[in-house]
Amino acid sequence: MALVRRGHSVVQHLAAVLVMVVVVAVVAVSCATTRWHQLDGYTFERYEREFHKHYESRAERQWRSEVFYARLHEIRSHNAEAHHSWKKGVNAFTDRTDAERRGLRGYHKPTGFSRRHVMLEHYHEPDASLSVAPEALPTSVDWRDKGVVSAVKDQGQCGSCWSFASAETLESMWALQTGELPVLSEQQILACTPNDNDCGGTGGCGGGTAELAYGTLLANNGGLTSEWYV
Repeated sequence: MALVRRGHSVVQHLAAVLVMVVVVAVVAVSCATTRWHQLDGYTFERYEREFHKHYESRAERQWRSEVFYARLHEIRSHNAEAHHSWKKGVNAFTDRTDAERRGLRGYHKPTGFSRRHVMLEHYHEPDASLSVAPEALPTSVDWRDKGVVSAVKDQGQCGSCWSFASAETLESMWALQTGELPVLSEQQILACTPNDNDCGGTGGCGGGTAELAYGTLLANNGGLTSEWYV
């Protein structure tokens, strides 16, 4: 709490604080992403502003516009079908082709599946005493409400989903055990995990596996939190 200068009343100070809160709230609302139910009349120009898009040339912008509108049509068609239990929205990848989006998935499935026998060697049957009857389970669980899931992150143009998935899993497991939710550094996992045998990809932004990430963190007695990694 900031100190009140001599000569200013507490009321004046609180009024100033309230003004600041209102300004922050207005900025937050203005920066909010358009939700799935707000896409009527949504345009490519608005999308460019909202996601700070900049293209190399007019030709690329035209092409991205065509990709965007095709994707927007697909999104709205999906949302109009009542039988779906979830909705689609726009994001930073709505102007990207399927091939471009696949390139961001830093995990090569054929390679990963080829190593299933290694994982099965370490498989153990779960403790029967920990089993729960299906009828005793809740119909749904939102782990966000329980404080064991960190915020959604953006991997950018790097095929690093394997490092994000590994970090998120470890964060949640730690939170379930201790009640404390750390935020681990995906960049550390990405940069410091060797992948000499090309497991799940070629390493780094070229792909990897959760097993490699866990092995690296165990060897280093844990991982850095994202706030401390520079």
